[in-house]
Amino acid sequence: MPDTAMVYDAPFCELLDFFVGNSHIAVSIINLLLIISGGLLINSIVNGNEITVKTSVLGLFFYVVLSLANTSFAGSNRFLIVNALLLLMLNQLYKIQKTDFALAPLYNASLLAGTAALFYLPILLLLPFIWITLLTLRVSRWREYVVAAIGLWLPLFFAFTYYYFFDLTDTFINSFHQAFSVNFHIGDLSFLDLIILILLAGIIISAFFMQANSLYEKNIALRQKLIINLWMLVFMLLLIIFKLDDIKSILLISIPSSIILSNVSSTTRKLKWIDLYISLIVILIFTNQYLRFFNA
Repeated sequence: MPDTAMVYDAPFCELLDFFVGNSHIAVSIINLLLIISGGLLINSIVNGNEITVKTSVLGLFFYVVLSLANTSFAGSNRFLIVNALLLLMLNQLYKIQKTDFALAPLYNASLLAGTAALFYLPILLLLPFIWITLLTLRVSRWREYVVAAIGLWLPLFFAFTYYYFFDLTDTFINSFHQAFSVNFHIGDLSFLDLIILILLAGIIISAFFMQANSLYEKNIALRQKLIINLWMLVFMLLLIIFKLDDIKSILLISIPSSIILSNVSSTTRKLKWIDLYISLIVILIFTNQYLRFFNA
């Protein structure tokens, strides 16, 4: 039964705390497994959808780098679980392009997003993103748009039923209030954390505009997937606004950013400067993570 003594901002947050506990070793192992599995999945998506020119490990590399970018990510981290579910969602959305029957992958995608919302309620705001995806893929039948909404809200309906059964409706409603209360206070960052985030922001923003400007050089199938990914980055940035006080929410941009960086890195000719820039970031990240053990 949910704990009424503490107000969680998502239904499954308490469940996560219960299973993970306070063991730093257990948390570190779980986080590592989630990062590696997420990296392998995004690499499969990148290669399977020909987002890179040739088969590579760029997706895995960028996802791992972004997931380790901040020392604050080392603690119990629900956003790694959210990312894993969103990766599965994105994979299903890409499948719509390859089938004449869009309802099955669309329902799976929206259901996965709804499940992710149980860990982070603002994910519910991804419904317009799913609709934009359908528009991008030129799906015009009204039933697909309705199915997307049903699939997204279904996990929340079951969660509400559970809370209602135990007469904890107020707790459920309060979690919504807390999740959608915008807090403009930015979480604390060390100096090195801040430098790394600024450097990452520089390359991600540059890659975003490089990809946006080169979209019409791609074939139609790849162009549609890249447009979907660009929109995903925009929506992820909007979702971060609700958790500015929790720096871990920045992890939400790691999926679209990894895909953008993978595509740009595999198609640009000036790899020397990109390699030097990324190498600098990687060195700073490992230095920052190494120093964390001495400051613990």
